[in-house]
Amino acid sequence: MAPEDSTPPEVAAWFDGMVAEYSAPERIAEGLAGVRLTVARRRTARRLVADSRGVAGRLALLAVARYFRAEERGELTLREVSLRTGIPLTDTRAALRAFVDARILSERVEAAASNDLPPTRFYRLVEGGGTLLAEIVVHAEEPTRLGVAQPVETLRWESR
Repeated sequence: MAPEDSTPPEVAAWFDGMVAEYSAPERIAEGLAGVRLTVARRRTARRLVADSRGVAGRLALLAVARYFRAEERGELTLREVSLRTGIPLTDTRAALRAFVDARILSERVEAAASNDLPPTRFYRLVEGGGTLLAEIVVHAEEPTRLGVAQPVETLRWESR
């Protein structure tokens, strides 16, 4: 004896509609494209964190990623990012360069008023870059979450 189907007709119709909508080839293609994008972001984040030079490089990546991810910052110079994050200029420059190379930030170069000065570089978060910055934060903090390393926030530069 088969069990009686007690599913209300409106629920069955809704379910059939959902199956039809999400079974459409274009919806499947959109879903796969989203998965590929997520995989590419995670791969890029892992590579950036792995390529960072030691603890200082990882700390700089993390600080700059958190800074740009927090809110829309507009265009900022290297010096502004360094001052606001507390990261030394050289480490800030390396992190910004890595983010520009990964197409997370855009860079605009403005010639200096004097030939004696270097050009001023401005950095801005590109559209969609915040999602990748979130992945970088997750991967940079991963050893801490796994109990393998000292928490990144406790690490500091020492003045000599």
